[in-house]
Amino acid sequence: MFQVQLITSKYILPWFGGSATVWTTSMLVFQILLLGGYVYSHLISERFPPRAQCNVHLALLLAAFLLISILSLVWPSAITPVASWKPTSSTNPLWSAILILLLSTGLPFFVLSTTGPLLQHWFVRHGGSIRTYRFYAISNLGSLSGLLIFPFLLEPTLHMTTQGRIWSVLFALFAGGCAWCAWSIRQAACEDIPLEPQTSSSASHTTAMTRVLWVFLPGCASALLLATTNQLCQQITAIPLLWILPLALYLLSFILCFDHPRWYRREIFHPLLLAGVPALYVAVHFALLTSELVIVPLLLFVACMVCHGLLSRYFSRRRARRNICRCCGAACISIFH
Repeated sequence: MFQVQLITSKYILPWFGGSATVWTTSMLVFQILLLGGYVYSHLISERFPPRAQCNVHLALLLAAFLLISILSLVWPSAITPVASWKPTSSTNPLWSAILILLLSTGLPFFVLSTTGPLLQHWFVRHGGSIRTYRFYAISNLGSLSGLLIFPFLLEPTLHMTTQGRIWSVLFALFAGGCAWCAWSIRQAACEDIPLEPQTSSSASHTTAMTRVLWVFLPGCASALLLATTNQLCQQITAIPLLWILPLALYLLSFILCFDHPRWYRREIFHPLLLAGVPALYVAVHFALLTSELVIVPLLLFVACMVCHGLLSRYFSRRRARRNICRCCGAACISIFH
């Protein structure tokens, strides 16, 4: 999911003059698609019976597979558009970039974004461990690995079109594996294990302020990710390595916070956050570029650890399976809002 962002954005970067705006626009498009994928997973898991969930998702997987197959025939690869799509006018380049991104990667990226929360829901519903939420850390570890592979292995050794073709093949394999999971759940729907009912005490524990924090904490981390990426690209240049650094730190905070509570220590990260803000102000105010390039990413990581650490600490206290599933959905919906 994260590699397709880098491949397509890097491919169209020269079309728009190599501006930092290209990556900022790409991040916005992909965040909206990711939010849509999480909303989709939450809604069908809450409002559809298991067999209907599987039927809908199988249809979505088929549509994405057909789109990838068709684009692979008419373009150099399914996610690298043909040169005729290059904008010939400088009028509204932002909308041209959005259109290209949506057509080439919109549906496949949307399908990929639904996988984590939806499969976790199916796993819990059919007898999975109550520690299912830790899979969120594992999935982000895979995302981080994909990010780091791109600048150090894929970009130096493979042509962009070749990367797109390999990605298309891997997506087809993913679609087949996900379809197998959906079909297995569909077949087992008649033996569905009901989720434990939500108790009144746990329901009353979810206050309005708690729901606000579900959105505010990850939303704050996401805003800082965009701001940091934009700052680094404007200070230096728009290259994939600088695109990856903030996103890698952002994902690393997810991995640590949702892996085990021991990684998030308030007595460490809260003082670091308080000290980092004035340090950043001094670096920016006096134009200390070298210090700023060190402080900005580190402050992003510390702030994300605080936001995601508080979020995961609350979820770790939830015991009922129903609550864990609903909390997962609520958090996922707000992660990139």
